[in-house]
Amino acid sequence: MLQSGNSDLHFSSLRYGIKVLRNNNFDPECLIRRSSINKNDDDCGLSLWTTHRVMEWLCSVNLAEYASNLRGSGVHGGLIVYDDRFTSDLLADILFIQQSKTLLRRHLSIQFNQLIGTDLNQKKRDAQSKSKYRPLTISSKVKIQKKSQFSLKRKKNHSELAIGDLICPIDD
Repeated sequence: MLQSGNSDLHFSSLRYGIKVLRNNNFDPECLIRRSSINKNDDDCGLSLWTTHRVMEWLCSVNLAEYASNLRGSGVHGGLIVYDDRFTSDLLADILFIQQSKTLLRRHLSIQFNQLIGTDLNQKKRDAQSKSKYRPLTISSKVKIQKKSQFSLKRKKNHSELAIGDLICPIDD
């Protein structure tokens, strides 16, 4: 569960949740809460999946015993699709699948890669190969820059946030 107010995972969940809603004119009816009879409907709307729908997907790929670990985690389709740092390894950590359970982790990785498709998988790999790549983990924190009396002070690096920054910038 996301406990901390400055959790990087929590921040990303909010950011991409807002992005999904903004892309759909803030219509909550666009979100996919349950699996559809027509499987093609699910494939085109991964970014619209709620946490509950992700939990259903876990059940459908024989990981039902871990699905309940997603409750309150903030993992949703928008986070999976839009955050290049969200990987199957991070999902395994969120699900509390131990590092020693390599077969389970491999199974999750294969199913996750099939779910997101080759294009999105390649995009995530490209992002990981960049020099400024900072992995998303369940314990990573957002660095918030304190506001000083000098308003022209610049951020030290890209990963820092100023207090006035928007969670989900409009041009994002």
